[in-house]
Amino acid sequence: KPGQTWVFTCSVDQVGVFKDPEGLEWVNQMNCRAQNERRTVTIISAPAGHHMVEIRGTDKLRFVKGWIPVFDSSGSWLL
Repeated sequence: KPGQTWVFTCSVDQVGVFKDPEGLEWVNQMNCRAQNERRTVTIISAPAGHHMVEIRGTDKLRFVKGWIPVFDSSGSWLL
């Protein structure tokens, strides 16, 4: 739900951040860990039926905003 803070599962080391909900325009990359701690993101929107959620980074990554996939290529949860 929008406004929730979610933690990366770290099923992958990095997650691509996209400008659009279709995942066509790449804008950034986020590591799922900062030193030994898993990173968190705030959900801005999560449209029903989409495989992407709109996020904003937290703490030192507040400048990161965009769309990330909910699942990795093998179907494991990223968040």
